[in-house]
Amino acid sequence: MEYSITVALMAGFISYIGLVITKEQKISDFRQEWINSIRNDVADLMKELHHFYMAYLVAQKESQSNIEFLKNNLLITNQIQFLVHKIKLRLNPDDSDGIIKLLDEIMNIITSPTELKDDENFDKLTEKLNTKAHELFKSEWERVKRGEKWFRWSKWFLFLGSVYLIGYSIVGLS
Repeated sequence: MEYSITVALMAGFISYIGLVITKEQKISDFRQEWINSIRNDVADLMKELHHFYMAYLVAQKESQSNIEFLKNNLLITNQIQFLVHKIKLRLNPDDSDGIIKLLDEIMNIITSPTELKDDENFDKLTEKLNTKAHELFKSEWERVKRGEKWFRWSKWFLFLGSVYLIGYSIVGLS
């Protein structure tokens, strides 16, 4: 193989490496932005759930019926529903680790007067949601650190291709 062709191939590999690195960086930026925004939404949801729960405990002390409580706290309920839907739309149903199911269970409790009686279950569900959200954030952060699978494969392919071309150049030039 001629020297100029080898140099052209190496230049092509180097530009491809630059392209792959740039794309990987952009994907990592988008993924980190997604993690931050969903973390904020989960934090807002947890705040609203706590607000809802505290209002429910006060209503129970005042012997308010569950239906009356729901009527009086419609704004909180609507905000919780909005946040739940916002979070669910951002999650991949295949990779959500049960978060979507927990959100559905929480929504069932919040919108059903008969389900409001079991406040211990509500507390457990919110704690589970908190734990699952932390697990999701950790796994996504690990994915950002590791890089996408195709990027890892590309790095190895490019490394082996470069070693081959350098070796071929050295042997071919001798």
